[in-house]
Amino acid sequence: MPFLILAAALSAAAGPVDCAGYYYFADGRRIETVTLDAQGSVKNRKLMTVRAGQVTPRSATAQLTTRSLDTREPATTSEARCENGDLLLDLTGSLPSQKEALSSRRPILLRYPGDMRVGDALESRVDFDLDGETRGKAMKVRFSLADRRVRASEAVDTPQGRKQAFVIRSTLNVSFRVIGVAIPMRYELVEFFVPGLGVMRTEAEEKGRTVERSTVRFLN
Repeated sequence: MPFLILAAALSAAAGPVDCAGYYYFADGRRIETVTLDAQGSVKNRKLMTVRAGQVTPRSATAQLTTRSLDTREPATTSEARCENGDLLLDLTGSLPSQKEALSSRRPILLRYPGDMRVGDALESRVDFDLDGETRGKAMKVRFSLADRRVRASEAVDTPQGRKQAFVIRSTLNVSFRVIGVAIPMRYELVEFFVPGLGVMRTEAEEKGRTVERSTVRFLN
């Protein structure tokens, strides 16, 4: 009998995710992202401001404006959507600012299913270029994301208390091409995603070593 009660409780807890609960759709909310380098020193700080569109329990849209708190780089805008509890985030908002715009004017949306489970393979159709300039020379950056999977479940601290997060790991291949010379880089990305709240922590690993770690906090 206790097993049946537990199974019923787990079934009830696995209901649809409320789109309105994701922090990306709280109109006017300000979110600070702090990124640390491999030595634990602050690498950069960014402030994201939410401008929400129509928000319901089953769907939501928002425009996110992100600016650096450490440099005078121009602010970037990206978008977020929610469809039946699935979160879709525009990756272009987290890219470094360049002189030129993205070669594709369409948002690059990545889906975070609200009903994900450990072991799931997630879509990772992310393959795009960024044109820019470095030291007066034209530069093209190629991004490719692959092998995106839910590897584990882990409790993490959030602005709303301790929450259970899914640990999503993927491989990011980056190729910088300047004057015809390609410089490849490979990272293992780790994201800590709380269904109904959002991505609370990200890490980047290179050759098995964590080289970057980012956390978010909500500002008043």
